[in-house]
Amino acid sequence: MTRQSPSETGSVHGGPDSRFASGQSNRSQSHASAYQRWWVYNFTRYRMWPAFVDFFEPTFEDDEQEAEYQKMKWHATKPTAFYASIYLYVNWVLYLILNKSETRYEQYGGLSAVTVPIPFIIAYDLRNKSPITFQVLFTVAAWYCGVTEVIQMRECHFFKGAETCHDKDFLAMLYYVTAVPALYMIIMTKRIYNGIAQLLVFLLLMTLLIPDQGRFSRNVISFVCFSAFMQYLSWSLESNDRRMFLLTHQLKSAYRSQHKAQNAESRASSAKRRFASYIFHEVRVPLNTAMLAYQNLEDDFKLIAEKHQGDQGVEVEALSSSLLMMQTVLNDALDLDKMDAGRFESSQRPFPLHRTLQSTLRLTALATAKKRIQLKLNLDPRLDQISNVISNDELWVIGDDIRLRQVLSNLASNAVKFTPEGGGPVTITTKLIHPRPKESAPLDTPAAETVKELIRASPLVSENEKESAGLLVLRLEVQDSGPGIRPSDLQDTRLFQPFGQTPVGKATGKGSGLGLAIVRQIVHLSGGRLGIQSSPGDGAMFWIEMVYPIATKTAIASIQNDPAYSAPQFPLQFSTTESYDTMELNPSPLIPSNPPMTLHLPNMKPPGVPPPSAGPPTPLSMHEPIVAPAPVLGAPPPTIATLAASDTPSPPPPSPPLPPASAPPVAPMQVLVVDDDALTRTLMSKMLTKMGCIVDVAADGQQCVDMVVGPTPSGEPPKRYDFISLDNHMPVMTGEQAVSQLRLLGRQDYVVGCTGNALSQDQQSYLKAGANQILTKPIMMKQLKAVMEIAHQRRKQAASSEQPAVDPSSPSPPRTSYPP
Repeated sequence: MTRQSPSETGSVHGGPDSRFASGQSNRSQSHASAYQRWWVYNFTRYRMWPAFVDFFEPTFEDDEQEAEYQKMKWHATKPTAFYASIYLYVNWVLYLILNKSETRYEQYGGLSAVTVPIPFIIAYDLRNKSPITFQVLFTVAAWYCGVTEVIQMRECHFFKGAETCHDKDFLAMLYYVTAVPALYMIIMTKRIYNGIAQLLVFLLLMTLLIPDQGRFSRNVISFVCFSAFMQYLSWSLESNDRRMFLLTHQLKSAYRSQHKAQNAESRASSAKRRFASYIFHEVRVPLNTAMLAYQNLEDDFKLIAEKHQGDQGVEVEALSSSLLMMQTVLNDALDLDKMDAGRFESSQRPFPLHRTLQSTLRLTALATAKKRIQLKLNLDPRLDQISNVISNDELWVIGDDIRLRQVLSNLASNAVKFTPEGGGPVTITTKLIHPRPKESAPLDTPAAETVKELIRASPLVSENEKESAGLLVLRLEVQDSGPGIRPSDLQDTRLFQPFGQTPVGKATGKGSGLGLAIVRQIVHLSGGRLGIQSSPGDGAMFWIEMVYPIATKTAIASIQNDPAYSAPQFPLQFSTTESYDTMELNPSPLIPSNPPMTLHLPNMKPPGVPPPSAGPPTPLSMHEPIVAPAPVLGAPPPTIATLAASDTPSPPPPSPPLPPASAPPVAPMQVLVVDDDALTRTLMSKMLTKMGCIVDVAADGQQCVDMVVGPTPSGEPPKRYDFISLDNHMPVMTGEQAVSQLRLLGRQDYVVGCTGNALSQDQQSYLKAGANQILTKPIMMKQLKAVMEIAHQRRKQAASSEQPAVDPSSPSPPRTSYPP
């Protein structure tokens, strides 16, 4: 006998599996029958009703947004609604005057009751305070005449011909049930209330008039079609209004967000500026004190001799280089901050191209000597060949030589940093890109179209200069012998981002990561091009391409009196504290027929004696402070490039001839030092006293004004000062307020603002207040000497003048006539 499986047994004998399947089938049939019974409800509840509500009462999901929309719509339609209520008044008056007395009770009673309150409920803003009451009253007022007309036609048996309608023709009935409600539906009433009124009129027409006059059905059909069309038109207009409201709302939100973002950005920028001003001021003030103290110690204890012979040479050199590095980092950070803000300051003037590059590399040569590496300078002689104005056998161009020095100095110092001690050379090369001499060999340069685009894109070259032939494109290359740069470090220009450094650069522990970022900003804002070629182990070569107009004779003549450019070239000597050889950079005359010149810095014996006083070399020691000219209006702040620029290879100005024995001695200069920091006053006074000045001090601007213009205790006139060193941020009265007060009193004293505020806005404000010149802390002895020279020239001019303007208390020529 064959045994059945459990499944077979269950299916045959009604086991549990069979009962479970039967239950499932019953439940499915029950759900299906329930769905068949309730599909009408489900369709109405979940399909028809949402569509009905969306058509007659659309709302936004956000209640606040819906309330704002209704408020906006009422604000826009309230004047029109008020004028529409006046129209209802006119209709009411005409109804009362022109209708028969038999129906006057309907007009005097009902029509008056629903018409008279309308202007008042509009003026009272009942639509916003009680929307349902307002809609009911306004809908009744709009439909009252139409409904009463239909009822009167039935009551007087208009279609049966009986003379019970008192000669009333009811021609206005269709007007009252179509035109008037449509007008008010578009203006202010909602579709749901008009829909109810339209349905009521339709039922009245079908029950009261159609049974008596079947031909009136065509008017009923027209009424239905017109009502449906008006409902759709109202829905379409409201939908457009809601979409426009959403767009307006989004626009307002975007505007408010943008306004908030702009305010936040403005506050952040202002806070950043205040923070930067605070940091620069608070760092420069102690740095200025340290520099003044160092320079005073240098003169008192002969630190030059100690540096070379004593045991403190290393400490002295470390102090000198550290102070200089602090100043360099501050200037770099300030430059980068201004360039990021779009405040690119550029001073266009003629300068000798090759001589500027050579003088910039003096500090670089000193650094390469310390690391026992060679500095090669390859100058392309074709640059001088293309000059249409030959001056001392060199090419003069028009541009910002300070920015060029800054770029070259940053790239060269970067190359020296990554070249190992005793390694390969650091090579600086210049190449002529445009115009290309016909006899020259092709260079590895961009295509001609790229050069033209570079010229067109230069923002510092005028349109007339771009069209002329007096332009050149210079390519400057700086090649090091370091480890090179990995391709991953060159992605996304991260190497040129502020504080961006390669792993090798971070390992050296030197530099702030701002140099290449500054180079990139300068080149970009000057309309130039910047690139890099490198492979691991083969060093890196940075190159830039810049556009410069060639200087004319007139432009060169205008600057010939500047000693930095008019002085002849002399060999440059460098000395170090170690036993390295003295290096001499002799820029030989460029011979056009020779190939590009390579200048080496060979090792020679260390200096045994100081250079002869009558000889041309200009010695440069590591301990000697290297400073830039004082920043003035329109000039960029000092940077590492301007530090090198201050030591241009020109001999010191010749000493003035000794006066005859009969000439009276020159009176010492009278100087007033105004600073709220007591230590700064002491050190400045000490330095100026050593320079032969008679120094008075003041602690704030009010004391300065009192000492300059106030009476003395003995009744004598105030002391006349040759120049005033005036700090800005001081208690009681600031430097700006003090110099402004002096100018208002008619004083034309030579005021030099010595401040730690390195931001250009602060310096501009100081100059506008009346300062003649701004010196940014730390203040160097060379800067003070330059200021004293200007003050000396002013005193000589005042002494030689026959006018009574010698007295500073009297009016003097405008300060613009004096050196800035």
